[in-house]
Amino acid sequence: MSDASAAQSGELYLPCVMTRLTDQNPEVRVERYPHAISVVALRRSVLANVSMILNSSSHPQSSAWRNDSEVTDSVIGMGLGDFCGVSHSRERREKLRHDILHQLSVFEPRLDSSVTVVNFFAEQEQPSSGILDLEIRSIISVVPLKEEFVFRARLNLETGEARLEADIAI
Repeated sequence: MSDASAAQSGELYLPCVMTRLTDQNPEVRVERYPHAISVVALRRSVLANVSMILNSSSHPQSSAWRNDSEVTDSVIGMGLGDFCGVSHSRERREKLRHDILHQLSVFEPRLDSSVTVVNFFAEQEQPSSGILDLEIRSIISVVPLKEEFVFRARLNLETGEARLEADIAI
């Protein structure tokens, strides 16, 4: 559905703050960003935000900060800790799952954290590569929309890069 047809049907949603703060055309003095977006644009925006979260690094240096939710749940704490060069052990995957769930609950409020799940693929119980594949399943919950959103992520444990894929109709 195009943004124009979405506007006619009343299916428009507010984009996330980061999208609204990003200057899409720096050469233009006055930005005319749409005040509302379509469902497809909303899904793309959520995917882009999750990608930004997974590709950001969180490095609170002081041990005193690690237990302070005002710091860890602020932009200083956005992103995952280093996962480059770490093992694929069950314990490490569980910590990574917990970290991803926490990051999504804090930094992507459009996903319903009460139903968000992160699953690693079974074939990686005994991994031999530096790649960790996972699936994130949740519900986009923006009143009045409640829509399932599933995407796959591939974490490269050697480079620290996260790549996301989702089926988003254009």
